[in-house]
Amino acid sequence: AAVVDAQSIGRGGRDLYMASICADMVVFFYTLFFYSLYDASETDDGGIGASATKGQFPIHWVLVLLMLFALMLAERTAYTMHSMRAKALYHFGTLAIFTCYAVYAAHTDSYSRAGASRHRVAVLQLFFVLKALSMAVSAAQLRHGFPDFTQGQFFFHAVSISRHIGFVLYRALPYLYELRTIHDWACASTTLTLYDWLKLEDIYSSLYMVRCDLELARLKRRVGDKTRMRQKLLQGGLFFAALVLVLWLPLLLFSSANPSLSANPVTDISLELAVVPVRGQGRIALWSGGALRQMADLGSIGDRVLGEVGLGGLSDLSHETLQLACLERTSIGTWSVPKPTLQRLANNLTAESAISTTWTMTRARPTGFTTLSFTDSQPLGAAWHTFNASLFEAGMSTLVARAHAAILRLSPTAGVAAVGTLRANLSLVLEADARDDEQWWEARASSGNASAASAGDVNDALGVDGAANGTAWSDASLWEVARERCEPFVGPWVVLVSDAVVKGAIAEQLSAIGVASLYVTFVLGVGRFVRLFASNLRMRIPYENLPSTRRLWELVEDVYAARAEGQLALEEELFFTLINVYRSPSILYEFSRRPRPKQD
Repeated sequence: AAVVDAQSIGRGGRDLYMASICADMVVFFYTLFFYSLYDASETDDGGIGASATKGQFPIHWVLVLLMLFALMLAERTAYTMHSMRAKALYHFGTLAIFTCYAVYAAHTDSYSRAGASRHRVAVLQLFFVLKALSMAVSAAQLRHGFPDFTQGQFFFHAVSISRHIGFVLYRALPYLYELRTIHDWACASTTLTLYDWLKLEDIYSSLYMVRCDLELARLKRRVGDKTRMRQKLLQGGLFFAALVLVLWLPLLLFSSANPSLSANPVTDISLELAVVPVRGQGRIALWSGGALRQMADLGSIGDRVLGEVGLGGLSDLSHETLQLACLERTSIGTWSVPKPTLQRLANNLTAESAISTTWTMTRARPTGFTTLSFTDSQPLGAAWHTFNASLFEAGMSTLVARAHAAILRLSPTAGVAAVGTLRANLSLVLEADARDDEQWWEARASSGNASAASAGDVNDALGVDGAANGTAWSDASLWEVARERCEPFVGPWVVLVSDAVVKGAIAEQLSAIGVASLYVTFVLGVGRFVRLFASNLRMRIPYENLPSTRRLWELVEDVYAARAEGQLALEEELFFTLINVYRSPSILYEFSRRPRPKQD
């Protein structure tokens, strides 16, 4: 029979989309990580990492990234629709935008003045060099034109190890495959619904993976050959190591072996004392201080204190982790209470009434846990009579025994907790100035024990020299240390033990999450994903263990070719032919049989 008609389905032009999109992605990620280095409107405040830590990003950075993303979508639209007019509009529009921005940046004071940072100018210049490379590839595409048949699948043009790895990484990136597929369906002239389009793309992808398996692995080995050791190491060894790392990495990150751990000392501290006449029925503030204070060094007894709180292994950080906070004894505010309120307070005081202490501490890290507070209370007991009298008679001292915890431990995320049973005593005195008619409270540190060791016998009282003999700690002996180290501040004091924390934006975010939450969200999530990957593998046998993909591959490419030529009826017929093949195991078996060798 003679051929009466023929139609060319050749691939005219050149497909440079992959080179163009790679250049645009380089520009995108360069802007993502180095924007703060070349944007003249941003100050040197630590860059994007610091913004991520604060939880707020500069609007200029977000708008620039959004513009670059929109330009990549516009280029993909022109490529999918095979529109040279849209490609030319995109090219010259992008050229105009970045030329105007370059002119604007060159005349901005931050760049044009003589004292401009060379580093900032160099970073901006590199940005335009990268964008110029992208524009050069775009110009080459305009010169050669689009091919007649663009599937938009660069990896499927050939089978190789590099393309196979690239396709696996491309499918692993979240949202990228879905965004491209939905975008192509929206821009293409097709008879398929979105769900049918996704089916076709999934079939095409699975056939490519089977082709790679056939041509790169199965056909290169003979029956009975053992699996190579290199393959075991690259697949099983790396996979096993990755699972072990995911399982144990959170514990290593939150252990003392983390190299990014650093001391996190308290930078500011304040205290408020209040009287609680009846528990659960309000409180009246007495004393507040912290504006005048000092952070003293515990010196040679630092290791003893760390051992007391179970942190003896942190002695190398004790000069920053262990602090003695000493406050001025005089309150920073006057005490002015109306006489009726004062009388009701005196009438409600009992032995169960308590003195409440609230410490407020500030530190540098981690984000979200920089300010901590700790509230403690101690009943007045037998001292309530003296305290009642001191409300009306200035100069009378009230000893509040064991008023507050002497040692506080600050953890990264769990807050503040009292450690041990050691407590500090306070003497409360209401002072008055008759000339100015003012009253204020003084809180003085006190041993409360006349037989306590003197300042010269501090080491003996603490058992520093006899630590090996297990000399016991006592409230009075620790107070003697505080009295010696806190001079001239003789007000309330407390020993602060701050746990070391990790540095860096990502590390701080992980530290704020906590090890338990990290295991629940990340480790168990990865475990669930791995279980899904390794389960029900038998259901994939009919579609992955194919002897040959030639006929199926040609049928899928015929669907794309029919669409590219505008023969939409043929596209729909071929698609449903493909669907019928996959619906019938017997037909799929026949379509995937290995071709028989030709007989001579």
